[in-house]
Amino acid sequence: MKRWTPSEDATLRELYSQGVPLRDIAKRMKRTRPSIQGRLAKKGIYGGRVAERRPWTREEMDFLIAHYRQPGWTGRQIADHLGRSIKTVRGKAKYFGLTDPNRDYKTKPPGTDERIITLAMADTPTSEIAREVDCHESYVWLVMKRRPSLYRRWIRNTAERKSTAMAKAHAEGRHPGPGWRKSCD
Repeated sequence: MKRWTPSEDATLRELYSQGVPLRDIAKRMKRTRPSIQGRLAKKGIYGGRVAERRPWTREEMDFLIAHYRQPGWTGRQIADHLGRSIKTVRGKAKYFGLTDPNRDYKTKPPGTDERIITLAMADTPTSEIAREVDCHESYVWLVMKRRPSLYRRWIRNTAERKSTAMAKAHAEGRHPGPGWRKSCD
């Protein structure tokens, strides 16, 4: 990848302001068209606003959970309210499991978060926590991520948890072990 020099930036600005087509600018500067577009966007000259990736705040996630699938709120209205794209809102809603019409994610029994934390502290896998608490796995992750020290510890212990689970499955005959091949009869 070739770095942009200040003189190239000046040439790019000049050619673009003269109305030279992007493909011609790319040929003259011996760069690809996407490279030209990206540089212009980075400099705030091309493509309207530059797409910014920003993490979701707690308030935005709570708003999404409270209003998704509610009468009178469309995905577009939620996106406009949050200042995000509709695609981002739909993706986050899917990540939280809000798109499943058979579940009501707005009402949780009291103590759900505390139960998730207790099970996570006992190094229980997220799939088992979700099953036991009757929530979506993504909600388990969300609760754990709100407590960084718990989350970091849980992640550190993942390898140990997996090896313990495999040993247990092997002992119960559910996992044949590494290197096992099905015999052809």
